[in-house]
Order: sequence, then C-alpha cells, then structure tokens
Amino acid sequence: EFDSLPPLCLESPSAAEERDFARDVFEHAVILSINLKDRDMFQRYMSCVRPYYTSFKRVNPSQMTNAILGLNLLYLLVENRLADFHCELELL
Repeated sequence: EFDSLPPLCLESPSAAEERDFARDVFEHAVILSINLKDRDMFQRYMSCVRPYYTSFKRVNPSQMTNAILGLNLLYLLVENRLADFHCELELL
C-alpha cells in the first residue's frame, strides 16, 4: 500500500521514502530498457519517472537524474522528434 505514489499522491509520514524508492525503481527500469534495446519500454518508464523529477519537490534528488534526462534527450534526437526534444530542453 503505497498511497503516496501516483495516482493518489497522499501525504503520509513515509511519503518521501516511498517516492524515493519508486523513483529509484523507475530509473533502474529506464537503464534496463536501454540494455535490452527496448524503445517502447524506455518510453514507458521515462513517462513513469518524469513526475518524480517535476511534481514532487520533497523527493530527495537522485544522482541519476541528469543521466536519465540526458538519455531521454538523446533518444528524442535519434528518433528525430525535434519538437519533443526542444520542449524537453525548455523544461530543464
């Protein structure tokens, strides 16, 4: 029961730890998707990890944040999704 995670996002005494744990899991899933060369999986887990970088200000910063965001920017360039690339770049 992780009620502090999306879609509920309820505050609890353990909310910060739960969100940190979920973010770490999704970051590792992004890396795994790269190792498996699965583009759909990469997109899916990037969508899952993004709220932890933008919505939850109380989440402790991750050491992998910049690497994950950089990988996403490279992915958008490789896929020739230039409009999405520029939108993501503006959000940084």
